[in-house]
Amino acid sequence: MKRFIAILSAAAVISGTVSCGSKTEGSESRKVTEDGRPVLTIAMPETSYEFISPLAEFERLHPETEIDIVDYSQLSDDPYTLLKQDLSAGKIPDVMIADPGLMSELEKKDMFADMYGLMDEYGGLSREDFLPNILSGFEVDGQLPAVSAGFKVTTAAAKTSLVGEAQDWTLERFEEIYSGLSDHMTLWLEQGGNPRIAYHYITKKAADDCIDLENGSCNFTGGTFAKALSLSMDIQRQNDMFLLTEGSTEGEISDYQQQVQNAFINDSTLVNVIHIDSVNENTGNSIFRTFGGEGITFVGFPSDSGCGAYTECTGLMAIPENSSMKETAWEFVKYAVTDRTLRQKQSGDSIPVYRPYFEECFDPEGTFTEHNISESRTFDGEKAIPEAAVRQLYNYLTGLEFAPYHDKTASDIIHEESAAVLAGERSPEECAELIQSRVSIYLSEKS
Repeated sequence: MKRFIAILSAAAVISGTVSCGSKTEGSESRKVTEDGRPVLTIAMPETSYEFISPLAEFERLHPETEIDIVDYSQLSDDPYTLLKQDLSAGKIPDVMIADPGLMSELEKKDMFADMYGLMDEYGGLSREDFLPNILSGFEVDGQLPAVSAGFKVTTAAAKTSLVGEAQDWTLERFEEIYSGLSDHMTLWLEQGGNPRIAYHYITKKAADDCIDLENGSCNFTGGTFAKALSLSMDIQRQNDMFLLTEGSTEGEISDYQQQVQNAFINDSTLVNVIHIDSVNENTGNSIFRTFGGEGITFVGFPSDSGCGAYTECTGLMAIPENSSMKETAWEFVKYAVTDRTLRQKQSGDSIPVYRPYFEECFDPEGTFTEHNISESRTFDGEKAIPEAAVRQLYNYLTGLEFAPYHDKTASDIIHEESAAVLAGERSPEECAELIQSRVSIYLSEKS
């Protein structure tokens, strides 16, 4: 009996793509339906909602193939363990859609086919079709075990007139700037008004610099992690003034929103957290409007690695080496990355990795996005975003180091332990030692 998540079943029924009754035949354990159609098995440890519609549409476009979705979150309270047990028992899917941490763990066990080889064998998508820096981030030891259709960037920026043109600051540079701030200026805030977002991303970025997933090791006590925690604590104490108390009046809320909106224009806050999950008019507005139309510098989050951006990807797709449906699996990956209608529907949620669509996002005449980034305006609606600012964003996204392989469990440990620092219950140094112990044990156990 096919195992579909309920919402996918409904979507598939509406589109007329569900058929029932699959069985296993052949020495390669290839599934076929009762009418002889091959079954493409897709496994995911958690419900990947962004793939529900694409999977149903792919099945509609390929009526010769039936898709079987195995959503382990609907089968167990511990879906990751059950998935690993199935893999160990030889229950190998044709496509896996999962978070980067699991993909990284399974890749080290040579679970996945090298997609470069599939590109060469089946065609339809080449290395040149990807942004080079993004493709490089997906690579492991020169091979391509997984890709996603989109990526996201969270970074930080400040007015160039105040900080100069040097990008991607080190922790030492942030400490220097912080110590020299005037009394009326705070260091960091998010234009959207979340006063704790800077603390969150400083910690995440600092932690990433401490973990080596490839070698299963970490170093939270020998570097700058504790100092990064200390800086983020100071920033948080500064930002407490931006917290609205429960029961605030409409007038107080309005004043708060106005204060945050103007914080970077009137130079009462220096650095802004910027979320770049699309390239369109809203993106230009969030960057260009925030600083009143002035030139900006992408300073990033404190990092000694040379890249201050925190990068993520949407659902990673991999094809197991033992899949008996590699060509069809590759067709699905290719569809997910390149189908224009699909990518346009999701253009507000992620930046396309497919280079032709990425380039079109920055073309003033491009129609990939409904509202082109060139349509961005200042708050008065009169000043358009300069072409130089659009080109700056283009160069930033194509030049940053893309690092998509984050480990969710390690991140959860770090978030849990660092919360005690934020609450004043533990020093940054004590926190770093506890995280070192817990994360090193975790990485050792899963290697």
